[in-house]
Amino acid sequence: MKHDDNQFRQTLPQASESYDLELIPTLLTMAESASQQGQFKAAKQFLTQARKAAEEQGDETLLADCHYYEGLVCQDMGELRISVSSMKMALQVYQTIEDGRRTAACLASLVLLHKSLGELEQAALCGREALVFGRTLPDAEIEAVALQNLGMVYHTQGDVELAQQSFAAAAEICRRHEIELGLAHALVNLGNLYYQQGDLTAARRNYEEAYAIDRRIGTPRDMAGDQGNVGIVCYAQGDLPSAQQHFENALTTYQAVKDREGEAMAWSRLGLVYQAQGRIDEATNSFKQALKLYQTLGLPAGEARGLGSLGTVYFSQGELAKAEQHFQEALRLARQIDLVAEIAENLGNWGEIWQARGDVAQAQNCFDKALKLYRRIGSAQGKARQLGNLGHLQYCLGNLEAARDYFQQSFEQHRQAGYKLGEAGDLGSLALVYEDLGDWEKAFRYHQEAHRLDETIGYLEGQATDLGNLGGLYFRVGKLNEARQCHKRALTLHRALGHVRGEAKDLGNLALVAYRTGDLERARRYGEMALARQQQLRSPEGEAGQMLNLAALSQTVGNLEAALDLQNKAIEIIRHLKNPDLLVRALAGRGETWTARGDVTKAYGDYKEAIAIIDEMRGRLLADEHKAGFLRGGKMSLYGRMVKLLWYDLKHPSEAFAYAERARSRALLDLLAISLLRPHEKMEPSLLAEEQETAQKMRVLQGMLQTAKTEAQQRAIAAEMAVAREKYLQILDSLKITAPEYVNIRLAGPLNWFEIVTLLAPA
Repeated sequence: MKHDDNQFRQTLPQASESYDLELIPTLLTMAESASQQGQFKAAKQFLTQARKAAEEQGDETLLADCHYYEGLVCQDMGELRISVSSMKMALQVYQTIEDGRRTAACLASLVLLHKSLGELEQAALCGREALVFGRTLPDAEIEAVALQNLGMVYHTQGDVELAQQSFAAAAEICRRHEIELGLAHALVNLGNLYYQQGDLTAARRNYEEAYAIDRRIGTPRDMAGDQGNVGIVCYAQGDLPSAQQHFENALTTYQAVKDREGEAMAWSRLGLVYQAQGRIDEATNSFKQALKLYQTLGLPAGEARGLGSLGTVYFSQGELAKAEQHFQEALRLARQIDLVAEIAENLGNWGEIWQARGDVAQAQNCFDKALKLYRRIGSAQGKARQLGNLGHLQYCLGNLEAARDYFQQSFEQHRQAGYKLGEAGDLGSLALVYEDLGDWEKAFRYHQEAHRLDETIGYLEGQATDLGNLGGLYFRVGKLNEARQCHKRALTLHRALGHVRGEAKDLGNLALVAYRTGDLERARRYGEMALARQQQLRSPEGEAGQMLNLAALSQTVGNLEAALDLQNKAIEIIRHLKNPDLLVRALAGRGETWTARGDVTKAYGDYKEAIAIIDEMRGRLLADEHKAGFLRGGKMSLYGRMVKLLWYDLKHPSEAFAYAERARSRALLDLLAISLLRPHEKMEPSLLAEEQETAQKMRVLQGMLQTAKTEAQQRAIAAEMAVAREKYLQILDSLKITAPEYVNIRLAGPLNWFEIVTLLAPA
C-alpha cells in the first residue's frame, strides 16, 4: 500500500523559488496535517521547504517553529528521541524570546514524549513548568492541557489520587471557559482512570459524554476514539457482541476520515474480540491488517504492538516458534526506538514461551528483566503483571510460599494503581496457592472475595472464572453438588458472553465432576463437548489435555484401546508443542494403560522417559528453592509407579531400589550445602581443580546470561554454557571412579544398590 502524496506535492514550491515569510506557517500547518493522515513523506517535504525558507530569511523564531513541527511529525512516526531533540531546540529559542504560549506548547509535547520513553520524572517536571506558564499568562486552555498531561504521568506512576485531581481540575476549567474539545479530552482521561479502578459504569458514562461533545462539535476522529473506548468497557464486561459493534463503528469512522493509525488500532481491538470468541482466522486476519497498516505508515511502535498481538495468537495455538519469532521482532523494534514499556511487555511474552518449553531459568530471566524495566519507569501495573508471571512460575514449580509472596506483591501493586480487575485476579491466584497449601478456609475466603469484587465492578468474565475456581475447590474437598452448581453457573456466563475458551474449561470441569460421581456417560458427553471447543479454538495444548481426560475415562470403563488411541494422538500433539510438563502427564497416563493391558515392557519405557524428562527439567533449575518444590505432587508419584512395576512385574529389585532411593533422596540432596563437601582422599587433585573451575565458569556464564542485552548475546552465552556443562559432566564421569558419593551428591543423584554394597563392604 502506497501513500498518495500528490495532493500535497502540488502545493510545494520549487527549489529555485524564493520564499516569503508568510509561506512558512502554511507549510508547517500542512506538514502537521499530512503527518496526522500518515503522509509522512509529504510531511517531511513540507518541513524541509519550511526550514530552508527560515534559514534563508535568518528568522530564528520561524526556524524554532520548524523544529517544533518536526518534533510533532517525528512523534507521530514514533521517532521519539529525534522528536525530543527537535522540541528542545525549539524550546530553547522560545524561552529566550519569552514566548509563553509557544514554550507551553513545547513543554506539553515533551511531557508526552518523556512519558512514552518511560522518563516519568522528566515528564512531570515539564508538565509542572507548562502549568506555571498556563497560570501566569493566564491561559485556561494551556492550564487545562498541562493538568491533563500531568494526570497521565501520575496515572502511569500509580498515583491514582493525584491523577484524578488533575483530570477533574482540567474538566472544571474547560466547563467554566466553555472549551468543549478540552472537556471531551478530560472526560476521556477520567474515563480511563475509572476503567483502571474497575468502575466500568463511571468509565462508560464519561466516554459517552465525551462522544456526545465530539459529535456536537464535529470531530469525527475523536468520535471514533470515544466509540473504541466504550467498546473496551464492553469487552472488559464480557459483552463481546457490543464490543464488536463499537469497534466496527470506530473502524468505519477512521476509514472515512482516512486516519490510518486509528484504523490499525480498531483492527487490533477487533482481533481481541474474535480471539475471545474462538474465531481464530478472523482474529489473525484482523491483527495482520493492523500490522500491515502500521508497517505502511512507518510506525515502529505500532508495528511492535501488532507483532506482539500476532505472537499471542500463535502462542495460544501452540506455535511457539512462530510466536517467538514475532515477539523477538517486536522486542527489536521496541529497543530500536527505546520504548521501555514495549520492551518490558515483549520480554514478559518471551518469558512465557520459555516457561511453556520448561526452561525455568530462561523464563525467570525474562520476567526479572521485564520487572526491572517496569520498576525503572514506575509503572505499577507493569510491575504487577510481571510479579504475577513470577508467581505463576513458582506455582508451577510447586514453590507455594514463593508463589504466594509474588502474588501478594502483585496484589499490592494493583491496589496502589487502583486497578480492581487486577486485584480480583490476584485474589484468585492467592486462593489457588492456599488450596495447595491445604488451607481450605483461607482459599474459600479469597475465592469469594475475588467473586464479590468482580460482581462489584461488573466484570462478568471474572465472575465466571471465580465460579470455576470455587467449583474446583469444592471438588477437591469432596462437595460435588456445590462443585457442579458453580461450574454450571460459570458455563452459563461464558456461553452468554460468547467466551469459547471459558466454555471449554467449564465443560471439562463438569466432566470431572460427573466422572467422580460415577456418571460416566455424562462425563463422556461433557468431555467430548470440551474437546470440540478446544478444537474450535485451535488450541493444541487444550486439545491434548482434554484427550488425556477422555482417555482416563475410557480406561476406567475398560475400553483400553480407545484410551490408548487418545493417548497416542495426544502425545503426538504434545511432542510437537515441546511442552515437557504435559508430556510427562501423557506418558504417565499411557504407562498406566499399558500396565492395564499387561504390556509392562512398554509401560516401563513410558515411565522411564517421563522420569528422564523430570530429571532433565530439574537439572536446569539453578535455585535450591526451585529444586526443593519441583517434585511435589504428581511428579513424585511417578517414581512410586515405576518402583512397583520394576519390583512386582519386571522382577528387577536393584533397579527398583535405585528409583526408590532417587525419589526419597532428591529433595534432601538439593538442600545440602555443596560447599561443605569434603573431597575424597583418592580424588585426583588436577581433576578436582578442573571440576571446581568449570563449575565456577558455569556460574559466571549464568550471571552473564541474566544481564545479556540482545538475543544474539543470549544465544552465544547459552551455547557456551552448553559446552561447559558437557565438559563438567565428562569431568564428573572421571571423578566417579574414585569418589562416587561426591559425584552423586554433586549431581543430586543417589548411589545405586551395588555402589552402596561396595561402600559398606569391609576393607
